[in-house]
Formats: sequence, structure tokens, C-alpha cells
Amino acid sequence: MTDTVDILKESLPLTTMSSRSMDNIVSIIEYCICNNIATKCNHDEDIIHCDIGLGMLHIQWDKDNLKMNFSPNGTFESYIKDAINGDDALVKALENSLNSKIIRVYKELM
Repeated sequence: MTDTVDILKESLPLTTMSSRSMDNIVSIIEYCICNNIATKCNHDEDIIHCDIGLGMLHIQWDKDNLKMNFSPNGTFESYIKDAINGDDALVKALENSLNSKIIRVYKELM
């Protein structure tokens, strides 16, 4: 069974951002991608490659078709492979963050 994961909803508690701020950022990204597509269309081009932070989103179009492809960047691909092998990058990051905070508090007390 395939479940849909809401990454924005899952990541929101890990940030200091409000849901509204996150929605605004997503909208701005969408606007920027579409603006670049419109610019390409004005120059008779039919493909765009967008670095979206996690990798490259490739979008190609013609009158009747839209094709999209995503290629993860090296870091994200590595995290995916680690996750497949049972190594959770989120857990590691949270453990490291907690560890750093404990050490900082310990040093302040000394």
C-alpha cells in the first residue's frame, strides 16, 4: 500500500515557522518556477531545469504535453540510500542537536 506523505506538515514542527509562512514560501517557489517557464516560452524554449534545494526538477512542455522529472542532489540521494539501509538522517540530526545542547549547558555549568 502506498501512503502519501505530507512533508510540509511533517517538517513544520521541526522549524520555527508558522504554517502560514511555510505556505507562503511554497507559493513563492511556485510563482518563481512558473515565471521562469513563462520567460523560457517567450524565448521559444520548451524545457527548464530548476534547482529546488533537494535536487533538480526538470520540466519540459509542448502544446499538449507536460513532462516532469526529478533528480535528487548527492546529499539527498545519500540520505535516501541510508534510509533504505535503516539509517535515519532525521534521527541522527535530532540526536546531534540534542547532544550539542547538552554539552553547551554542561560547559556553562562548569
